[in-house]
Amino acid sequence: MLGSGLEVRMVGSARIAPTLLALLTASAALAGCSGETGGSAGPRPGERPAASSTPRVAAAGPVPRPVAPVNGRPGGTVRLVHGAEEGEVVRVVVRPLPLAGCGTEALVLEAPDGATTRLPTLDPVTRLDRSGSWAWTFDPCPGDRTAYTLAATPTREHRLEPDGAPATLASHATYDDVATFAVPREGRVLLVGRAALLLDPRGERLPLPPRADNGEPAPLAFDGATQSGTWSVLGEGELRVVRPVRTAAGLSEPVDLPAATQDGGPVGEHEVAFTLTEETWLTAPLRGWPVPDGSAGGVAVAAPGRVALVDARGDAVGGRLGGGRDGLWHLPAGRYVARVRPPAPLPDAAPPGTLTLTPVTPTRVTAPGDHALATGPDGTPAVALFDLPGTHRVDVRGHDGGPAPWRLTWDRDEDQPCPWCRGAQRPAVPADTPLEPLLSGRGYLSLTSLDGAGHAVTVRIR
Repeated sequence: MLGSGLEVRMVGSARIAPTLLALLTASAALAGCSGETGGSAGPRPGERPAASSTPRVAAAGPVPRPVAPVNGRPGGTVRLVHGAEEGEVVRVVVRPLPLAGCGTEALVLEAPDGATTRLPTLDPVTRLDRSGSWAWTFDPCPGDRTAYTLAATPTREHRLEPDGAPATLASHATYDDVATFAVPREGRVLLVGRAALLLDPRGERLPLPPRADNGEPAPLAFDGATQSGTWSVLGEGELRVVRPVRTAAGLSEPVDLPAATQDGGPVGEHEVAFTLTEETWLTAPLRGWPVPDGSAGGVAVAAPGRVALVDARGDAVGGRLGGGRDGLWHLPAGRYVARVRPPAPLPDAAPPGTLTLTPVTPTRVTAPGDHALATGPDGTPAVALFDLPGTHRVDVRGHDGGPAPWRLTWDRDEDQPCPWCRGAQRPAVPADTPLEPLLSGRGYLSLTSLDGAGHAVTVRIR
């Protein structure tokens, strides 16, 4: 979890097996998190396992021999045979692609032991799981008199290591570059760069998530608890695999988050560990980087330039409505990690972003009337908890209904039906829905700054 993305169809592999697409929403055990109040003890800021003399480029295998295309007769079966090494990735395509299908045309992959698999597309990319002679056979539709060709493109492997040197991938005249990397059973790694195609450890081709709002691909995260094994990726340009840069922080303690490491490589993700000793309303202002507007509140996944929280099990913690770009969470006591992905692209020598995990002290509303709410001086949200029998109308004294540099929202703070809502719509001031500004029962009001400055309003409940 955002902009348009690359759409990749699922295709077959040498081992065709159902794959759960719990892709790239990896959770991580909170290794290195402090158990002390506010996370006061823990990893040093910017901690990342030290790498010994990192080479300038990732190790690359030999250039593969070209695979000659096989031309069929009009209306005839076409068969391409290729002697492959274990783990080799090969792209095969039927040319021309049939203009109209009949349901019986098929591209079938035959393994060295004679086992066959019908591939669901006519342009598969396949990781071959053993050495030997592999064959692709295409049978056109009955009555189709087209002379088809099977063309195969082998790949040259570039091996990526966590926090190691990058690989630069490209398509060449007779082969493509492919990068492989291992996700360990413990921990979390991120793939940074423009991936175009991804094969999981079973060889299944998986869809890629959409790109961020700025058009740049977000780092792809892999959790060893559920996604360990060897992955393959095709793409263009520079790719590298990095581990999160871990640190720890206390509440209200600013933490600098560089966008690049000391060797100049990009940071895929920062993990900031912290501990809450009591139930807490929390916001997480991130300053110094361009941050997308977040008027809908906290986000469940770390989009570039945004903050996401996970709990001690590694599960995402959803935010509350009304957090704006800084997010808003209501959390029980426990250990947490804030995940932050630097936005890209950033200019050279960009200053670090500064994250401050800031507790919010709510006021309480137990009766109708006028109630003051003020954001923080840098625009962090304010919260008021209400417990009001009956139904009440809400407005802001002095507000004429037009645009304002702030936004007042309210919602339930529990999993109960919302009597004043309509589906996913929630009332707000200034109003952006036709809903009447009503509230009742128990919930919270949130005042959010839209321009990063402090604002104070008087909320009238009647």
